[in-house]
Amino acid sequence: SACLVGSEMCIRDRVRTETLKETVVQTQTVEVKPTPVEKRAIDYLNIFNVQSAGARLFSKLMVEKFNALHPTHKLNLSFDSYTAIINPELLGKIKAGTQPLLFDTVDHWDGQYIIMDAVLPLDEFLDKHKDIVQDNWCLAFEEKWYKPYQEKYGYKYWALPFCTTYQSFFWVRTDLIGEAGFTLEDVKKINSLDKLKDMALQVNKYWKGKGKTVWGFELCGTRFDITDTIWPQWAIAHDKKLGYWFSEDWSETYLDQWPWVKTLEAHVDFIDSGVSSPAAPRESDEVIAELLMQGSVAMSQSEPINVGVIMDRDKTLRETRQKEYLRSGTIQFVPGADYGSGIRGLVAPLGFAILKRPDATKKDYEAAFEFALSWLTEDAQRDVFEFSGGIPASTKTMDNLLKSARENMAKSPPDYSLQLIDALWPLVKDTTKNVLFPPFPAFVNVAYDIHAGWGEKAWLKQISPQEAMNNAANEVRKLIKDLGFAKK
Repeated sequence: SACLVGSEMCIRDRVRTETLKETVVQTQTVEVKPTPVEKRAIDYLNIFNVQSAGARLFSKLMVEKFNALHPTHKLNLSFDSYTAIINPELLGKIKAGTQPLLFDTVDHWDGQYIIMDAVLPLDEFLDKHKDIVQDNWCLAFEEKWYKPYQEKYGYKYWALPFCTTYQSFFWVRTDLIGEAGFTLEDVKKINSLDKLKDMALQVNKYWKGKGKTVWGFELCGTRFDITDTIWPQWAIAHDKKLGYWFSEDWSETYLDQWPWVKTLEAHVDFIDSGVSSPAAPRESDEVIAELLMQGSVAMSQSEPINVGVIMDRDKTLRETRQKEYLRSGTIQFVPGADYGSGIRGLVAPLGFAILKRPDATKKDYEAAFEFALSWLTEDAQRDVFEFSGGIPASTKTMDNLLKSARENMAKSPPDYSLQLIDALWPLVKDTTKNVLFPPFPAFVNVAYDIHAGWGEKAWLKQISPQEAMNNAANEVRKLIKDLGFAKK
């Protein structure tokens, strides 16, 4: 039977025994013969762990397996958060020569390191693994989309994606909208922000009449979430060109154009009109799963990788949570709406990158790449999804999950535990309906400092949305000029 997000995993070197009451995992002992010389250390900075307890556990298990089996190298694992990448912490280590050899991150954030010539190209390694390249749909998408960097730096690949998140799709409490008179099909038919607002307000009104506060659609507002989840999806869904951050050659920004202004106006309006709660500007997208389980929110937009949050509970409660929220279909998922552009969402691959180090040998780089490859085995790809909700980078794994999802939903009673795969995979693999985030060298500054900073002033009513986006665009144009992308 198909495994569930957050359930005990079937990792290759473990034996899974299931009973009616609980799942027991017995770990096989891996015999490791002593090596004649001490293993060389590879410092590995893990960011993936912040997604959920499952993502952290999976990362730890993969490192332990590598260290037990690799004959010449071992990984020194350190956990950190996205702030290590968004803030100049890692940049400072690179400049000081104290950077880790290996790290995982959102691939489009690596532009800031590529421009410093700090990232090791992976073309030579991947040329020896054509099967991995052919099966990795994220790599194919990046190769198609990231031509500006490929042409500028003379190589195709700077990261090896192991999964992706998707910005952004609807999370729906089917029972809460159902009692208010709506179905999942109604959510799928939303084709304007006005229709989304109207449905959400009707849900609010219905539950208020029942004496209960249920927010029809909850925004996630923290500056590290809103600017890479809801805002870009709303903007690109309105206009394929003007709703993207930059022109194709990055010589211009479109942040002051109408899709971005309309998006910020709607954000402010959703809070003012009661579509979303007053707390929305202070909530992270990870909190959305909690709010849906609590029943205080009927709909929201968040990324699939946060589904792992649903299972971050005491082990004895996991089966109950799965049955109550996922298997039963109480929480289901719908792709983000198309508001006229034909684009439904943004793909954000997560992958491994190798940083150049003066003390590193070719064998060190090869060992680091071997570890990255270990996340792309069939077992590991399935486990990435089941531990964290991350969408696997393997086409084969996604096709198998889709088959399982549809078989499960055809059962009587239906099992919706893999419904998010059915909702997303047919759409995500169609590159005509999705875009990738830009690997612009200063993208973290653009999204989480400039865009988020001015947007915050707008929702606090200090300035208008149009003024906020004008100011943001002007700052970004200065960055474009400073980085040498502006047309002369």
